[in-house]
Amino acid sequence: MKSSVIVTSEGRLNTKIPRQKDLKFEMNNSSCPDSYKTNTIKEELCLEYIKSFVDQYQSIHKTRKVPYMIAENEMGVKKFVCTTLRPTLIPIPELYDMYECASFIAGYVIYEPLDPPAEPPKYLFSPSQILDSHIGDAFDMANLLTSFLLGSGYDAYMVCGYAPAFITLKDQSMTRCTMIHEGNESKTRSEQSTITADANSANSADNNGNSNYVPPDNSVKNSQYLADQAEAKRLAGLDTFQLWIPDAELDETQMMESMKQLETPSDGKHRRMHAWVLVRSGKRDVKEHVFIEPTTGRIYAVNASPYIAIESVWNHVNFWVNTSQFEEKVSQMQFDLKNDSLWDVLFLSSSSPFGEGKDQRGDQGEDAMMHGEENDGDQETKTGALDAPGRYFDAPPTWANPLAISRSRYLLKYPPLGKRSVQYYCAKADLFARRTHPQCMVMRITTYLDQACTIVKEIYEWFEGRPDRLYKRIRFFLDNRRFVEFYHPGSFQDVKKWTEYPGKVVECDFYVDGRLDRLARREETIGVSVVEHFNGRADYLTQRTVLLTADRQVVGTRQFPLATGGAHSTELFAVKMTQLYGQDPSVAPSAEASGSVAKRVFNVVEGKAVIYYHFAKGKVTGDVKTYLHAKGPSIPMLSDQALAQEVGLDDSLEALAMASTLERDCFNNIKASFLQNQKLRETRRDVEHRIEYERTVFEVALENADNAALNQNNVVETSNSDAVGADYLSAFIRNALGAAGAGGGTSVSGISGGTETLQLTKEDALEIRQACLDALKARLVERANIIQTKLHEENAALGKIQEHFQRAQREGDFDTEKYEATCTAAMFRIQILEQRLSAHEEAALRKFTDLDAKLSNDPRLRVLRS
Repeated sequence: MKSSVIVTSEGRLNTKIPRQKDLKFEMNNSSCPDSYKTNTIKEELCLEYIKSFVDQYQSIHKTRKVPYMIAENEMGVKKFVCTTLRPTLIPIPELYDMYECASFIAGYVIYEPLDPPAEPPKYLFSPSQILDSHIGDAFDMANLLTSFLLGSGYDAYMVCGYAPAFITLKDQSMTRCTMIHEGNESKTRSEQSTITADANSANSADNNGNSNYVPPDNSVKNSQYLADQAEAKRLAGLDTFQLWIPDAELDETQMMESMKQLETPSDGKHRRMHAWVLVRSGKRDVKEHVFIEPTTGRIYAVNASPYIAIESVWNHVNFWVNTSQFEEKVSQMQFDLKNDSLWDVLFLSSSSPFGEGKDQRGDQGEDAMMHGEENDGDQETKTGALDAPGRYFDAPPTWANPLAISRSRYLLKYPPLGKRSVQYYCAKADLFARRTHPQCMVMRITTYLDQACTIVKEIYEWFEGRPDRLYKRIRFFLDNRRFVEFYHPGSFQDVKKWTEYPGKVVECDFYVDGRLDRLARREETIGVSVVEHFNGRADYLTQRTVLLTADRQVVGTRQFPLATGGAHSTELFAVKMTQLYGQDPSVAPSAEASGSVAKRVFNVVEGKAVIYYHFAKGKVTGDVKTYLHAKGPSIPMLSDQALAQEVGLDDSLEALAMASTLERDCFNNIKASFLQNQKLRETRRDVEHRIEYERTVFEVALENADNAALNQNNVVETSNSDAVGADYLSAFIRNALGAAGAGGGTSVSGISGGTETLQLTKEDALEIRQACLDALKARLVERANIIQTKLHEENAALGKIQEHFQRAQREGDFDTEKYEATCTAAMFRIQILEQRLSAHEEAALRKFTDLDAKLSNDPRLRVLRS
């Protein structure tokens, strides 16, 4: 078959052969372990044993390929593939998990295809080399991943088999992006409220005790006919024209089956060779056998995998060849490695296929055998111990170096630049390492409406280390356009979720336990209304609503203005305010008296307040009190008939004063809420413009360790510079005489201290002296300007505080204690700055005089004294 260039979906070619030549040259010129260059006696015997096994296998299975059991390492030395595995437990907790480890390997190692694609690779590098170069093919990545999983306690095996082209070329353009959980944001509010209501009804039913009585359903039944008519009327009024027509949904299972059929020729030849990882159930709470694709990090169930066939599997202890019907589907295979009719084992040892017992060796045992203890085993082999009863030949110890990866290399994740991009079906994922994206982003997934990826549908963004505690953002661009942000606890004003429909609605959920006002949710319909929900307040307030308007004619003379900004630029006025309260258990209702306050309604325009009370015991209605507490030219006078229709009218002076006070308190609380919301918007805007990464404890510790090592290395240089002292004059001499020295007119040697060869004219000495004095003067003036500027800023800030306090006094809304504390702190800062400025002026004169005297006595400027 005529060969062609094999390129992955990322545009990568196979460069393993030239890389092996470069590695061999470098390792020959460096201190390379002997296990890389030569084989021990046991390894040579193992190779001979494998050759005998292959001859027997080919004589039985004449149509099958030779099992991939021997490969050359970086130095070109033939090694048994089982000995290339190096089980290692990396001291990074994130890599202990199977899913996290597979994802890390898929992003850390740059994948290269096999060339030729139908044959296994000639070279199989050590896993430590793959970690250092972060480049490898499927066999290299599977080898590294298996080593990590074995070290973490998983029952992992490396699998050699065949896979379709989209797997071997790492083409995920026809696979679904599994990192997005669809449907989380698609539920409507009505569906969510229905679910909540059903849950509440179920809970109430469970609380009825052990009674078997089932109350009849007396609720009003909805007519399905009327619902269908209303829905038909609603659809008839909609514009059914679709500007964006989405592509058909992807059936991934059907796609994988069709790709398998295309990649399965009738003669069984020219299949694409591939390697992946098998994790058997039984250890680390693995419930069923799974496959791990090392190139993508995706985990498949055995019965739903895209692989075509399996040739062999192995771990660091033994090697198994698939002897079942080769054309059998992978989903129908049995992975009982003890079954001799399905798997042909290489070493007939007493150890189990799980690698338990004496044959399971950790790094310590392998290191001991690599550094000379294998000679004992070789001597036993020479003396014929192999033929002794109960003794079997087992796999030699690993020849690869121990695996190690630093925390900084792990945090890079996607070398060399810390970035990766993956194309999925109607989606694209951009992956970033920490501290590489200017917005502290670690992942961004863009979903599209069409397969050509031209119309953006949604964008999902994840963040780490942001100062505002933002960790996720979702932007919906087509239907019901909105932006949703999720925050960790500890964010500004304890925001939990921010949902914004641009120009329409802003919804904000809060962490209730972090707020003093116990605000749980705030819903703002821009320019129309604001609804606030509370939870667990001491005054049992559950909801507060305010209706807004921007028309001054509607409110008349009773204008209750509210602070605006961000979402609405015009001035807004409160029209109606409502407060809802829960039942106060301390106010026990009786048959004669009602319970606590249930609802307060303040009609600002009409100057009316209505208070509703909870139902009295055994009553189906509650008390109502009405107060007409405001009068003015814009408030119409009610007739006697209208007054008679007001329920519970109370016109006493004390009641009217109380109603007016409650209205003012409600408005002040709403006004404070608007100010907090405005401050929240400003803070979010400022953080987006100036995002600074918030380092973790590990990063601070690593940086401190690096700084300590750097300081220790510079101790000698620092001590030498301190002993010699700072040369304040050499730089000015070099600047003044550099041109002359280049022209040959004046010798500039001996500038830093020697006076024998330095010759200066009087004009040059004067110029150097004046330049030195001017430089010191400029630094002193700059420092004075900095202190003076800061002093002016503090004075201006104090003036603004005083002006704001005076305006608040006129409006009757002020806090004297807060004002005094703020002024005291400002005056303290001003006093400190004034003292610093005075001290700097005195020190500046002293420094200038000392430098002048030092220049006069400097031997390099002795020409000035002649």
